[in-house]
Amino acid sequence: MFVSDRTNYERILLNTPGTNSNRWPESYLIPMVDRATKAIVARIRFPDSRINCVVATSFQEYQLPETHRIHRVYLNGQICVETPGNVDTLEGDQILVSDQTATGAVPLGTGAAQGGTASLPQWAVQTPTTYPYLNSWGTPAPMSQPWIVGSRPRYYRRGGYIGFVPAPAFGTVITIDCMLVPPTLIADSQQIVVPDNFADAIDAYVMNRALMSDRDPAAHALAKDWLSTLEGELRLLRTWKRDYSLEDTQIIPISERGFYRIGGHQTGQYE
Repeated sequence: MFVSDRTNYERILLNTPGTNSNRWPESYLIPMVDRATKAIVARIRFPDSRINCVVATSFQEYQLPETHRIHRVYLNGQICVETPGNVDTLEGDQILVSDQTATGAVPLGTGAAQGGTASLPQWAVQTPTTYPYLNSWGTPAPMSQPWIVGSRPRYYRRGGYIGFVPAPAFGTVITIDCMLVPPTLIADSQQIVVPDNFADAIDAYVMNRALMSDRDPAAHALAKDWLSTLEGELRLLRTWKRDYSLEDTQIIPISERGFYRIGGHQTGQYE
């Protein structure tokens, strides 16, 4: 589906067909199609995307494109887990600790504060690492402990940046499964990165905005009708996404307990 597919059809709905329309030229409709696409993707949270990049310099933090949500992160194929609470958790705020147990030089390209050589948090002095690397956590692995040497690879968020602990060494492939904000549409030859069944919702959004810009009360009444149409289309898309996406189906829990207790002593399942 291209931008021109939507703008041509929307001019028919607006009763101003033809690409040379003085009332609704491409320069007017394309920005509205762009805003419609971004707004509907934000509401439906579809489709997912994948980012791949190769580390050229051992920086700890990397700027992300505009992103709604991160699903999974891998470094050279090794899973990198999220850090709930970000840097505050790495430094121990969640257990009322302010980690100052590390000494040493802060590596170049770090996301930590510069200038110190003592009383530093452990995550600040981790040198860039070649992935994958071995770590010693069992099951279930802790999610919210402060960073210590040997922890699982972890990532944190800082505004529009993602940071890794330890930082990835030169040549590491970063893979991020996420939900991106769609690219900005500026030309009628661009492809809209959503399925074709989003078309009616995009058109309804554009029609609502276009008619709201008119001072005619009759146009405003039509705009309200298109808003109702948009809400109906969004409901249909949410239903479609639930049917389409395995991620939204019921998770089947394990029926066997991994551990149980006898006489107050924890025992493994097969002991």
